[in-house]
Amino acid sequence: MPTDRATDIRDAARSLFARRGYEATSMRAIAEAADVSLGLAYNYFSGKEDLLRVIVEEGRAQVETTFSELEPDGPPGEQVRHFVTACLDTVRTHRAFWQLLYSLRQQPEAVAAVGDTLDGLYDEIHARLRSLFVSLDDEAPDVSARLLFATLDGVGQHYVRDPESYPLDNVIEQIIGRFSPAA
Repeated sequence: MPTDRATDIRDAARSLFARRGYEATSMRAIAEAADVSLGLAYNYFSGKEDLLRVIVEEGRAQVETTFSELEPDGPPGEQVRHFVTACLDTVRTHRAFWQLLYSLRQQPEAVAAVGDTLDGLYDEIHARLRSLFVSLDDEAPDVSARLLFATLDGVGQHYVRDPESYPLDNVIEQIIGRFSPAA
């Protein structure tokens, strides 16, 4: 069965960047992990910075898709339910990307390579959350947005670290209960 070599290279890079770190991962190691020649890896990508940018942009596109599928209408509690569930289901579905994203924050060379994209992603998430709290007539929508964002971010990190034992569905229900407006 034929495989898409560019996908194999991206998957290998994503895994190695998350496990070893961006700086410690070479194009040679990525090519070996993808079971391709170094030359072929360079045919697809100009280097590891190019690979990282592609991977982060793909993840950003996943987040944008998730947001575009959210329905802004409905009772306030349902809006919170849809948002929280969609965000954490995206982490569950695309765990490898989020594992990488969380590890990149601690890698200065990686942040230098894709920091603008990461900042844009974080700004987009915050803006969407702020908009949600504005629509819910929250007293402090910016603060509530930051608090929910930090909560979702922390839960995502804990889930990615240990998905087998982390009670994600129960935690999602607790978050919804705490951030949903009183009926």
